[in-house]
Amino acid sequence: MQFRRASTQPQESQIPTEAIRLLRWWRGYQKGQVARFPTEIAAQLKAKGWAAPYKPTKEEAQDDALRVRIQQEGLALDRQMRNGAMANQAEALSRQTVSR
Repeated sequence: MQFRRASTQPQESQIPTEAIRLLRWWRGYQKGQVARFPTEIAAQLKAKGWAAPYKPTKEEAQDDALRVRIQQEGLALDRQMRNGAMANQAEALSRQTVSR
């Protein structure tokens, strides 16, 4: 359960963010690094010319697609294993109730 203080500060999940590619070093972020910042900070960085809107390169798009596919395959395998385990437990329980 998450309790919220009575304040005007929005929760972190309520702050709109934007992905940008940094064009120079800034506060520990490397040049060329893609990061997600609150839209207000992203707009300031873009206005200064220190950042550009994030558009994935061809290699990044391929990597992202591969990562998503691997993640989906893993979830499907996990679902199969979980369904198999539940079926085995149900079968074992039905055997126990029949033998009583």
